Amino acid sequence: MPEGLHDVGTWFQAYRSRPLQSPESFGALCLGRAAIGFVGPDAARALVEPGLAAVDGETLRLPDPGTPEGRAGLLEEVQRVFIARGLAPEPTGEALGLFALRITPSSIEPVGDALAAADRSLFRALGALTHVVHLTATQGDAVLLGLRPATKRIGPGLWDSLAAGMVRAGETPEAALAREALEEAGLDVALLPIRTIPGRVRMEVLPGEGLLLEKTVRFATEVPVGFPLSPRPGEVDRIEAFPPERLADEIAHNRLMSEAAVGALEVLRPYFQP
Repeated sequence: MPEGLHDVGTWFQAYRSRPLQSPESFGALCLGRAAIGFVGPDAARALVEPGLAAVDGETLRLPDPGTPEGRAGLLEEVQRVFIARGLAPEPTGEALGLFALRITPSSIEPVGDALAAADRSLFRALGALTHVVHLTATQGDAVLLGLRPATKRIGPGLWDSLAAGMVRAGETPEAALAREALEEAGLDVALLPIRTIPGRVRMEVLPGEGLLLEKTVRFATEVPVGFPLSPRPGEVDRIEAFPPERLADEIAHNRLMSEAAVGALEVLRPYFQP
């Protein structure tokens, strides 16, 4: 195995095995009795000072209005406070589902149906779980990747999965995949065999934004040579095929979104086994 592939394989194993541990400066946030996220000191003060939440031991607790509509109203008030204090951006108009969490020393998983819907822009400030889909598409022994435009706020100019995006409120991962694939690559997933590959939950502090807590739902497919793909302007600049050696070089030079790299390496694992 070329040395570059061995090194990337080692990185892949280390990345996948990183433990989930909330940073010491972040405390658990609950809605009633349900854990929903993790907040830092600034967000905690913004919730406690106007009386939106109360400190309960080591937990910060929002009152639970008891219905999805009441919870949505409470979250809108939280968002207004966060925006006024510079802790959250303006609303995007895209609603995501807010889930209760089952938290153990080694895992964080959503429980049951969504408690409410809230604007996407609020989730990082609350350290609340978002769901994202990734489609890893292969063509022979190569992976198809899309180049993110330089105007993207996150990962400008980096290579990404052929399709990736948030699962919206009330949407299944399969429906989100179909929507994102059509929007970003002009790909009708109904025309190709789709399989599920292992996903993961990751946690990362985002300075100035809060905490990213994200569950990735991964899909994979084989795209025949000549199959029509149409990158959408503003979403994807172009689509290219990356054989293992080139993929390893791009990853080694940090030119891939991290989750796109993990998905590609998951599918091409035999090439990268240390």
